Amino acid sequence: MFRKTRRLGRGFTVAVAICLVAVCTVAVYTFRDKLFAKTPDTPSTTKSTTTTTKPFGAVDDKVTGVTNDRTTTTTQTTRPTEPDLFVLPLSNTLLAPFSDTPVYNRTMGDWRTHNGADFVGKIGDSVRSVADGTVISVKEDTLWGWVIRIRHGTDLESTYCGVTPRKGLKADDTVKTGESIGTLSLVPCELLEEAHLHLEMRENGTCVDPVAVIGKEVKTPEN
Repeated sequence: MFRKTRRLGRGFTVAVAICLVAVCTVAVYTFRDKLFAKTPDTPSTTKSTTTTTKPFGAVDDKVTGVTNDRTTTTTQTTRPTEPDLFVLPLSNTLLAPFSDTPVYNRTMGDWRTHNGADFVGKIGDSVRSVADGTVISVKEDTLWGWVIRIRHGTDLESTYCGVTPRKGLKADDTVKTGESIGTLSLVPCELLEEAHLHLEMRENGTCVDPVAVIGKEVKTPEN
């Protein structure tokens, strides 16, 4: 009897132990996820910095001293045409050029320097002042016919031989470049030549070539 009871006690103990193990096992599996929960990995965060580059001269620039207007305006200035200082007194055709060496004068039958330039024209053609000036004298000469002298500035004078003065022209009158001072007539000492104006010019009292002073292109007997 005693042995039987002892065996029953042992069996009960084993049964209880098995139950405890089963209960613990269930508990472990039940609470395993909570007891051994893993801390979730923190995702790595990459900080991205975006830099916006504005074009130079954007309208919201706060930089002082820089203009935002990139438009360039070009101003073209047209220089006014300068007025002619000198003009030809008659045509651009030269009958006889200036010569400081003696040339033969058919009318006078001798050799003499030709102190002026002879411009071809027709009797009655208008004769012009070569430049602005003041009339020095208006007179008639036996050899040169009607002669008009004009001062241009302080150093230059022009003498027009064979020109009938316009009505009322007299000493101290002022004339403009290209203004008519009279009409073509005759030069007695060069009468055998065709009608022409004999123009002399003096610079500081010395005879100079009128064509060179005027600076205009002329036609000569050679061309």
